[in-house]
Amino acid sequence: MDSMTTLNKMEHSTEEVPQIPANAMLDILSRLPVKILCRFRCVSKLWRNYLSDPYFFELHHHHQSQQKPYFVFMSLFCDFDHRVSPSDVDLEFNTTVHLSSANNEGQPMSEFTKQVKVDCLLKISLLPSHNNLICLSTKNHIYICNPSIQEFFELPAGSPFESFSGSVGFGYIPSTDEYKVVRLFYRRLDLDYSNNCVEGCEILTIRTSTSYVSGSCSSWKVLEEDCPYVTDNFMAFVNGSLYWRIDSMCDKKDEDDYILSFDLEAEKFWILPPPPCVKVHGWFWLVEIGEELWLSQNGDDPLILDMWMLRDWDVFVWVKEYSIDLRTMDAIGTLPSWYSGHPIDIRNEEILILSFGERLDYYNIKTKTFTHLGYVNHPFRHCYYRESFLSLRSI
Repeated sequence: MDSMTTLNKMEHSTEEVPQIPANAMLDILSRLPVKILCRFRCVSKLWRNYLSDPYFFELHHHHQSQQKPYFVFMSLFCDFDHRVSPSDVDLEFNTTVHLSSANNEGQPMSEFTKQVKVDCLLKISLLPSHNNLICLSTKNHIYICNPSIQEFFELPAGSPFESFSGSVGFGYIPSTDEYKVVRLFYRRLDLDYSNNCVEGCEILTIRTSTSYVSGSCSSWKVLEEDCPYVTDNFMAFVNGSLYWRIDSMCDKKDEDDYILSFDLEAEKFWILPPPPCVKVHGWFWLVEIGEELWLSQNGDDPLILDMWMLRDWDVFVWVKEYSIDLRTMDAIGTLPSWYSGHPIDIRNEEILILSFGERLDYYNIKTKTFTHLGYVNHPFRHCYYRESFLSLRSI
């Protein structure tokens, strides 16, 4: 009988629970999903004490850090007048965020909804941290969330600049046990010529303990160094740095300046060289898959999707791992002559691909065939997280 079955029987049993050494009990409990542990807190005062012990939180954090991260998906249900364009920058409306998560086997772990303020559907992002918390950002609102215990918290407003670029980064720094939110904003905005735009950068730090976010988050700190380039609003966080695609309309200081990076701990910008032979003047996606940085792009043939992975971080060696013929997807549905899509996950020799912002397909690496999974509400966002009891109520 496994530990999950044993503890479920103990939860519903009226018999006296056999005496188990405290350390052994804490070790068993620390290996269970948070959803189950939340139920166990109601069993008895003894169990509640077990699950409030600092040693238990450390054990649970340790075991979760050894596991592959869970996957969380976000879809939106908007409450606004559909006669008004959702991309209108002056429009603010309430929307219901639906978050659902799954473990590495694809089994549902949690599901809940939260109403938040949204001011531009095109500027909404779901950002990972490589730890327990995730970040949801819109044009003028930033929320922190722990999906495990379904807690949301809106961060204080940043610098009062009228024009917000939409680029937000988020990540966890193990060495200092801190989360950092990075917000890029326009000091000067020219919609006709991006090189006349000047972006500033500000950072908010969230300090944590093993069981709760301690005290309050810091105030926003504006860096003296400006952001060297205007970026798009899609971010990847890998190996301690944030990565953005540099706006294609920018005049580059160097011909290889196409990926802007920001070291979270050092709080410094740097440039990541792109893969060789990549059509850098065209659109490409930067995504985190399995805690590795990937770049995907349609090459000279618009229906061939190339996937590159950064193999060597010391000398920045990129390797093209896959080249996917999207025509085999055409047997399931009709594809136009152009394609917009990117991979979002790889597991069990299958690549999960999001196409046109709403269509999900699995691509089997061995058979080179697609399995159509269905359609999702647009905009659809996703990221990784690790389970935790980390509470946001102390912010």
